[in-house]
Amino acid sequence: MEHKYIDEFASRSPYAKVDPRVKLVALVIFLLVAAFSVSLQASVAIAIASIILAAWSRIPVRHLIYGLAPATPFIAAAFVAVILTGSLANAALLTLRVFASVLAAVLFSSTTPILDQARALQWFRVPGILISTLIFAYRFIFVFIDELERMKITRAARGFDTRKGNLLMRRTMRVIGQTIGMLLVRVNDRATRVFDSLRGRGFSGTVRSIRPLRTTFSDALYAILISALLLPSILLQYRLIA
Repeated sequence: MEHKYIDEFASRSPYAKVDPRVKLVALVIFLLVAAFSVSLQASVAIAIASIILAAWSRIPVRHLIYGLAPATPFIAAAFVAVILTGSLANAALLTLRVFASVLAAVLFSSTTPILDQARALQWFRVPGILISTLIFAYRFIFVFIDELERMKITRAARGFDTRKGNLLMRRTMRVIGQTIGMLLVRVNDRATRVFDSLRGRGFSGTVRSIRPLRTTFSDALYAILISALLLPSILLQYRLIA
């Protein structure tokens, strides 16, 4: 089954050459500026900054929309809730801040391979158990989907189709329950085999790479770019410019 990986277009982006540690620090600063932007003008500026970063990233728009999709219902729900309890200006303020933050996080994930993200977290002394959990959770999402797709094909080959009856029928619920149980058994079996393989290869929880992390001139340019994009929002927040 073909999957959409969050970092599948990372190699085509000019941000891919930037040290992941620099990108991680830039992301944290970006999120902090967005979180503390309490004026509408500053929030508009931070949203525009995130859009400019996305435009220069060379990541396909469809891929970015795909990354934003999971957060869209929550943004819409928060927008409606704030309108009902507050004002349209406050709803717009919240929406712009959340949109900019989510887009910045999606850009970081889309332009940084998952192992480079892990190496950056490891350099900042994030506990190894958290990094390993992140890597394996990301990998096993696709294993889980593959197993589910195989079982779906098997059920279809045996004539099972939920469209032919009520989803709440006893037979349908029994088959779905058995499918979920078998899926958990298969995933657990796969996880056990992967764990044994890693232990047999001497995996200690440390992410290793033949490419050492190095700060270059492109990292300085990226830092200058982020600073320039965040500056208008900071100035508007503290009313240093009209």
